[in-house]
Amino acid sequence: MIPDRAIRLLFRCSVAGLSLLLAAYAALFALLAWPDPLFRHERGGGLVTFHATAPLPPEAVSLAEEVTAAFIASPLGRPSHEVDIWLVDEGWPVRVFFAGSPGASGLTYPVNSTRNVFLRHADIPRNRLVRGALTVPPPRTLSYYLVHEITHL
Repeated sequence: MIPDRAIRLLFRCSVAGLSLLLAAYAALFALLAWPDPLFRHERGGGLVTFHATAPLPPEAVSLAEEVTAAFIASPLGRPSHEVDIWLVDEGWPVRVFFAGSPGASGLTYPVNSTRNVFLRHADIPRNRLVRGALTVPPPRTLSYYLVHEITHL
C-alpha cells in the first residue's frame, strides 16, 4: 500500500508538470500568433510585408508587389487583410516555428493568426526557394510558393 504522503507528493508533482506543459504550449501559441519581438527588420509592399532578423534586400519590395499582383489576378482576388511573411533562420527558430513539420519550407497556423506565414530557405534577390545546394526550379519561384502558402490562410 502506498502511503498518503507519497500519493499527495505524486499528485503535486503531476499538477506542477501539467502546469509547466500548459504554460509552454501557451507560450508557443503566443509566439506563433505574435512573433514580432524576434524579428527586427521589415520591408514589403502591397499585401505582403517580410520580417527578418537581418536587414532585407531591396528586392523584397518588388517580390511583395509581385505576390500581391498574383492574388489580384487570381480567382481568389486580393485577401481582405495584409499578410506577414516571417523569414525564419536555421537553428532554434526552426525548432520553434516549424515544430510540427521540421522539414517544411513554409507553414501557416491559421488557428493562431490569419496573417502569418513562416518561411525558410528564401533567396529574395533571386526569387527562389533554396534548400542547401538545391534551388527549386521554375516555374516554382519564391513568389509562386508564397502565393501557395498564403492561400492556406
